[in-house]
Amino acid sequence: MIKTELAYCSIQELLDEKIILEMQDGNHGERHPRQSDFVSEGIPFLTATNVIDEQVLIHLAPRVSHQKAKTLRIGWIQPDDILLAHNATVGRVGIVPKFEGKAVIGTSLTYYRLNQQRLNSNFFALVLRSQDFQAQLEQAMEQTTRNQVPITRQKELSVPLPPIAEQKRIATIAQKADRLRRSAVSNRSSSACPLKTGELSYPDDLSVSNSSLPNKSTGKICGVVQDLLLTEFITHFDSRIIKKFFT
Repeated sequence: MIKTELAYCSIQELLDEKIILEMQDGNHGERHPRQSDFVSEGIPFLTATNVIDEQVLIHLAPRVSHQKAKTLRIGWIQPDDILLAHNATVGRVGIVPKFEGKAVIGTSLTYYRLNQQRLNSNFFALVLRSQDFQAQLEQAMEQTTRNQVPITRQKELSVPLPPIAEQKRIATIAQKADRLRRSAVSNRSSSACPLKTGELSYPDDLSVSNSSLPNKSTGKICGVVQDLLLTEFITHFDSRIIKKFFT
């Protein structure tokens, strides 16, 4: 039984408690589509190459014929599933967006389907992208001769599980951070003079106030999650900008 004060729990524990409802890779075995099964119009067949810059780009995925798709029993994804690349290109993470029709994943991906009342998709994606979880993936790969972390090994990895309200608050902050990052990248690419360190500006609608940040002194959020959030902010922003939020 997972206790509320537990800072970390394994993926298997989350499955046992129905916090993660499903996790499944796209290992179709002998039913895996061959080159002749791909067509110009059909069912999107996603691989790790379709998870780019934390986004799942379904529209860029190759299409497998409807006839072949009917033979595939596993790997069917839904909006808000979390995709983790676990084979060859290990560590990419993305949230499945809303889409029409059906889509299926291939061997290089695992999907996580969450109980949204217990585990927020945006927060869980943030956790999987964190340095801590990525280090666990690296460690797991060191124990094999191939660049892969099979689903059985993924179940042994651990993640933080704060209360759902804290998950949502962290996710909201991280989403603002990501929007600012993308805005800065877009501005830099369209400008003749790239931004220098410390020149990132804050549009009014994307500002992050001190009141929206987890308060370290209240003890409402465990230190490991606080460290996780700080790590993610520093990854996306100039550290001098970030320091003012945490002082």
